[in-house]
Amino acid sequence: MSREILLPRINTPGRRPTTTELALGSLCVNTADGRLFTKISNAGEEAIVEIGSGIVAGSERVAPANTSTAITNSTNPFVIVSIPDSFNAVKLHCSASKVSGGAVYASEVLVGHDGTTAALTEYGVVELGEPLGEWSATLDTAAHYIRITFTPATSAPLEVTVSYTPLQ
Repeated sequence: MSREILLPRINTPGRRPTTTELALGSLCVNTADGRLFTKISNAGEEAIVEIGSGIVAGSERVAPANTSTAITNSTNPFVIVSIPDSFNAVKLHCSASKVSGGAVYASEVLVGHDGTTAALTEYGVVELGEPLGEWSATLDTAAHYIRITFTPATSAPLEVTVSYTPLQ
């Protein structure tokens, strides 16, 4: 016998659940635009992360499959993406914006590693309004991942998005 499983749902285009609306690890579907979200906790800091590509037919919203998005309202650093260290390098398109508007930060980032240390370089920076934060990278040799971290410069709610391409 089959059983239907219904996830929590919202039906407002562009709306994300808040950290108070979801339990840690639970999923929520926005049925208006087909986006899937989960609540995560990193070093005690909770965030809502979008899962999947977010490609919607007939809309302006088209994102690559390797995309990670989080909402934060703290100045605590958080890992936005972890990439297996079997890749020697990764290219990222990064953005952060105030949820309320008024400030935008976008850049491209290259990260590489030599098996013991990760190095990051940022270029093509566009910053409008106040500074929103900075990127860093570490190599977790025990877990075999390159961790890309964003450290917000403000406690105002931010939407942080990274699209990435692992390189051999």
